[in-house]
Amino acid sequence: MWRAWTFGGGLTYLRPRLNEDARAEPKGVTVSVLNFKVENHIAHLEMNRPEVMNALNFELNQALADAWREVEENDDIWVAILSAHPDSRAFSAGMDLKERAEMNAQGIDWRKVRVTGNSNPENVWKPVIAAIHGYCLAGGWMMAQRSDFRICADDAILGIREVKRGLMPHWVADLPRIIGLGNALEVVLMGEYITPERAKEMGFINSIVPKDEVLDEAYRWANILIENAPLSVRCLKEILYRTHVLPHDEAMIMAKHLLHRVETSEDIKEGPRAFAEKRQPEWKGR
Repeated sequence: MWRAWTFGGGLTYLRPRLNEDARAEPKGVTVSVLNFKVENHIAHLEMNRPEVMNALNFELNQALADAWREVEENDDIWVAILSAHPDSRAFSAGMDLKERAEMNAQGIDWRKVRVTGNSNPENVWKPVIAAIHGYCLAGGWMMAQRSDFRICADDAILGIREVKRGLMPHWVADLPRIIGLGNALEVVLMGEYITPERAKEMGFINSIVPKDEVLDEAYRWANILIENAPLSVRCLKEILYRTHVLPHDEAMIMAKHLLHRVETSEDIKEGPRAFAEKRQPEWKGR
């Protein structure tokens, strides 16, 4: 069950939702821009601005930043899923350009307005699964790109279309590492919509399923991940990300350094013990 979540900074992110049409809640009712829950070591972050296709405004970015900090620091969380409210037509359509225009009109330099923390899972060393449906564009693509696994609805529409608006997304610098330089050039410079099938051919999407099965598939992956030793999973993820662009000798040195954290843990003893006793291991995450 979803519940209001107060993060370490002491803030629960709620916003007023105005009575914009007959279907909207009465004026004064508040809803969270980000739903967050933790069950069975799985954190679920659900973006909740369906009326604007989960456009990333300052408030949602700050809520995401606080949530990712909670994911990284909470030892009871082993895996995270990022999704959009099922009623939304988009995973995320990217930056809230309306908010940006309003800031410009008020003489506020939007580039100097910063959230506290990181609104994407770039610095999270626990596995992150993006459950994508609808439009996944611009900043929405970026959040999926910064996730480790991407589960996609068969009717999703993906793309990095900033060139159509004269914008310069710096985060595309990482994209060739995932899909190769040739594919990255196609996605970024052409600025066209990409089908899930094409994105899977490129190596960006891991699994394509019908829309109503996206979240179930994401949880299936998450449940497989939590069967594994959490410290080992976290350490191996960090090794793969930090070493894949290093020369062989440097990569081996860094890998051995990072593995030292796990070699002194309780879990490294539990694995062989459980095997010898012919039972499932009981991981402690320490």
